[in-house]
Amino acid sequence: MAQVHGKGVTWSLDGVELAAYGDATDPERTADSHETTTYGLNSKRYSGGLKDGTCTVGGVYESGTVDTPRIVIEDQLGETVVFVYRPEGTGTGKPMKTVSVVITGYTESAPVGDMIRWSAELQYTGDCVVTSQV
Repeated sequence: MAQVHGKGVTWSLDGVELAAYGDATDPERTADSHETTTYGLNSKRYSGGLKDGTCTVGGVYESGTVDTPRIVIEDQLGETVVFVYRPEGTGTGKPMKTVSVVITGYTESAPVGDMIRWSAELQYTGDCVVTSQV
């Protein structure tokens, strides 16, 4: 098993490759658990439930009028689009996760002594399909 450096990450939102504008991608998958403990047991028991997920993406702000995060993401706030995440970059056999997401937030942070940064919150809606790239 080989370790993988984060510099190769690629991702797209609504078919637009935006990884070149990003330096942080934090996908998170979760699942509900439901307590099923009954009388007479000494320990709690649980059953699995529905899966869920979110992803935060972000990077250094760049001005422009076409295909920048500000244009692609902010203009689609509240919309459902397709998010494709490739944690090892592009290439045959490498993993790829595809999921519909609702863009639930877009933030720009402008500290006086640093570069303007952007971030976006993506809420998974439906199944996250994990495949290998062809």
